[in-house]
Amino acid sequence: MAEVKTRLKLLKPGARPIRYDLTELPLNIAYKLEIKNRFDVLGRITEQMEPNDLATEINKIFKETAEKHIPKMKTKKMPWISNKTLHNIEQRREAKKTFGKQSEQYIKTGTKK
Repeated sequence: MAEVKTRLKLLKPGARPIRYDLTELPLNIAYKLEIKNRFDVLGRITEQMEPNDLATEINKIFKETAEKHIPKMKTKKMPWISNKTLHNIEQRREAKKTFGKQSEQYIKTGTKK
């Protein structure tokens, strides 16, 4: 018989990728022009570069140009308390102020199932 112990490593979440709003990309002439110009320059020096360096340079060109000309996507956040819940909270507060804890009104506006 043997006793086996394992440790589980806690993985920390990495950085989220940057999301760009691509809805207006076909209309963005400045972005297209800068990409074209930078790739023209890169095309002249490709013979001198290794494939890995070329790939990193291409990624760098796309990222830098996108940061300049394309807006980032905005995340839509939902409210954590709905308007109905806020209304119920307000009713309950009013019932507590007016009638006290022993009132029928307080019990009515309390939890409904």
